[in-house]
Amino acid sequence: MLAVHERKVADLGGLTVEMYRFGSWRSDLLQERCAELVGIEARLADIDALLGSGPAAGTTRCVCGAALPAGAQFCSNCGRTVSGRGEGRAPDDTVIERRPAREG
Repeated sequence: MLAVHERKVADLGGLTVEMYRFGSWRSDLLQERCAELVGIEARLADIDALLGSGPAAGTTRCVCGAALPAGAQFCSNCGRTVSGRGEGRAPDDTVIERRPAREG
């Protein structure tokens, strides 16, 4: 299941890059893929809980309350960037500029 999760994350990244490259955003595809990932993460959390290896009481948490795995850069629940102390912070107002499609 972890390998499936990693593959889905990589696929989502590739899809995002291709949409950016061609200047064609499909929110429906992004939402679908993100929903799949959230579902997988929920199943992994259920498995951890059943095995007794779920988050301990002292687990680092994001400001939204979700547990943050060691080494996480983003919260898997809300998408906030994780600071060095393990606390989430709101995303900045960075705007990605679309490049015009190449003619030819």
